[in-house]
Amino acid sequence: MQTLPLPETLNAYIVYLELIGNKRQATEHNYQLVDLYAMRRSVERSKSDRPAVQPVEDTYFIGHSSKDRAFVDRLYADLKSNGFRCWYAPHDIRTGDEFRLVIDQALQEYGGFMLVLSRNSVKSDWARDEVEAIFEREHREQKQRLFPIRLDDSIMSAHQAWAASIRRQRHIADFREWQQPEKYTAALTRLLTDLRPRAKDPRTRPPSD
Repeated sequence: MQTLPLPETLNAYIVYLELIGNKRQATEHNYQLVDLYAMRRSVERSKSDRPAVQPVEDTYFIGHSSKDRAFVDRLYADLKSNGFRCWYAPHDIRTGDEFRLVIDQALQEYGGFMLVLSRNSVKSDWARDEVEAIFEREHREQKQRLFPIRLDDSIMSAHQAWAASIRRQRHIADFREWQQPEKYTAALTRLLTDLRPRAKDPRTRPPSD
């Protein structure tokens, strides 16, 4: 099935669909774009129907690449065993849930976004989108929301603007040697120490631009 090129055509086509208000005049080769448009509309309606959500402090949404699951499974278990409430997709998305709606709601409800940075996640579009959204949220709320963790050195050489902002402005928890038990324990201990006092720590404001 032929599809129109993305993303420019998608933006123009969304405008077109907004003008006609439905799928009626869409041709067969545009069905993919119509479905994307319908999904976006569903997300927007869900947002408008929900009351404003106050994030719960000292709770964390864990953003990661599925290729790093071995590490994130371990980190998630250790954070939970140390009393932290975390949202982690493999454990918290239920059968039948709409991925984007559930993830969007969790990002609003959880106070912190713990981003696992690796060669797998740094090159992904979702990491860029979520980091840019978190930067906007920090600016709006004047509170730190992003908590980066690295598994390798990819973030230190990445050319993307969001990646450069992270390495310039944030301390990044170092889990590069996480597969060595003693190194992992030391990195986890440091992370837990950094996370625990945040509720009363005046340094929790994000760095100013």
